[in-house]
Amino acid sequence: MRIAEHGYGLKKAAFFPLYPVAMRAVSAVVGKPELAGILVSTACYAAALVILYGLVKEEFDARTALWAVVLLSFAPTSFFFQAVYSESLFLFLTVASFAAGRKGHWLLAGAAGLLAALTRSAGLILVVPLAWMWLEQRRGRAITLPGSVTRRPLLTDRPAKVLSLGWLLLVPAGLGLFMAYTLVRFHNALLFMAAQHYWHRKFSLPGVAVVDGARAAIRSVRAIAARPDVFLDVSRLPFHDQWLTMANLTAFLALLFAAALLFVCWRRLPASYTVFALAALLLPLSYPTHSTPLLSLPRFVLVDFPLFIAFAVVLVKRPVARWAVLAAMVAGLILLTTTFANGMWVA
Repeated sequence: MRIAEHGYGLKKAAFFPLYPVAMRAVSAVVGKPELAGILVSTACYAAALVILYGLVKEEFDARTALWAVVLLSFAPTSFFFQAVYSESLFLFLTVASFAAGRKGHWLLAGAAGLLAALTRSAGLILVVPLAWMWLEQRRGRAITLPGSVTRRPLLTDRPAKVLSLGWLLLVPAGLGLFMAYTLVRFHNALLFMAAQHYWHRKFSLPGVAVVDGARAAIRSVRAIAARPDVFLDVSRLPFHDQWLTMANLTAFLALLFAAALLFVCWRRLPASYTVFALAALLLPLSYPTHSTPLLSLPRFVLVDFPLFIAFAVVLVKRPVARWAVLAAMVAGLILLTTTFANGMWVA
């Protein structure tokens, strides 16, 4: 919101420009940047669900598509889709790029990828699954990963033209545009990376974040077990302790959720979905923080949409498990929405 109102500074360069630009444009009409952010987020969330439903329906069936949408919508951190965060915009653009690529619309896929890369640096990873799709369409058959038990057909019979591969360069061009801006404004094309230290993030191997995150989660469980009646009571437990407890535990649970469904992606989904899901998980794991090694992972998992498709594939023919899982997700959503609204926990 501060970027939308006042523009960039050195510290703010860690955040990419498309969402605040959209907020600024809408706030010129509605007058309030907070309301503008909510409107942008909600509209993009609705558009993302429409595209996701259509994509999964073509890949699988209408029932699986419905449950992919339901599971994503009731994920315990799905309140971010209506908050002043870039989750909805990023989800909309990545799903749109994916859907266009699967159908062979490479200009549209590249353009959506460009905008995704202007929303978050993670948009750059779209190059990998899009290139995989292009190669499949060029060869006229799906390319499966070793160990996959299913071979989904391509969504288009048109072979990809050689020159259409060039449209994929639009994706890194989105990052290039932001780098050009920071070069001109701050004389540093890599400022988006340098600014990470302001947020206490530094590059490391993903395994380091996993191990440190597990240790932090164990400490959180011990803290809750020691004082179960006070760990959410602001008047009796310091805010910092509450924040670390909730953030570390929730983040590690999100990691376990993602790891389990990544296996399902590999076994049951087209390879391009698995490639994206893995890359989208490894990127945040490569930039941990010290006190909260898996900081923001619940938000990043939320937009890793192939995981929710895999979840729907597993549950669609298991009605008892499906409704039990949905009930647990709703309970988690109520808990985390309440703690977030009261300022006790920030992902």
